[in-house]
Amino acid sequence: MGKDENGFKYYEDPTEVYGQHRWTEYKVDTFDEVEGTLIPPEWHLWMHHVTDSPPNEGGQDFHNWEKTETVAHSDAPFTTHLGDHVPYYPNKTLYRSRGYNVGSLATKPDEPDQYYLQPGHLRRTRKHKQHFFAHVDYNNPENSDETREQFLRPADVN
Repeated sequence: MGKDENGFKYYEDPTEVYGQHRWTEYKVDTFDEVEGTLIPPEWHLWMHHVTDSPPNEGGQDFHNWEKTETVAHSDAPFTTHLGDHVPYYPNKTLYRSRGYNVGSLATKPDEPDQYYLQPGHLRRTRKHKQHFFAHVDYNNPENSDETREQFLRPADVN
C-alpha cells in the first residue's frame, strides 16, 4: 500500500479476515526501539479503519474528524482546573495508636492520638471535667456523698 517517513511499510490483503488484513513491517535496520506509537497519524487512521484511503492517495480530510469548539467563552474563575494552592492537611484519623504502645505509620509509640473527640467523650483527655459520679464508691454506695440526696425526690410525689 505504501511507505511512511520512518521507513515502515504498510500492506493490505482483502482476502484475509477483517481486522487482520492490514499490517505494517517496521524498519529493522536500526537499533532504535520500535513500537506502535511511531506510526504517523495518517497511517494510524488507515490501520485502525477510521478511513479506507491511505495517505498517499488523498481522501483523508482531517476537517472531517477535527474537533470543533462548542463554546466560545468560559465563565470559569480560573484559566486551569487547579485554582488556588491549598496546603496539604493530612487526615487526623490516621494519627492514632494501634494499641499496646506500638504506634502507627503516622505516630510514634508514645505519641498521643491527634484525632478529634467530641467534648465529654470518655477518651478525651483535654480539659477533662471531673466525672459526675467520681466520688461514688460503687463497692459501697451507702458511703457516697450526702449532698446528692437533695436532688432526689420521693417516688410517690408527682
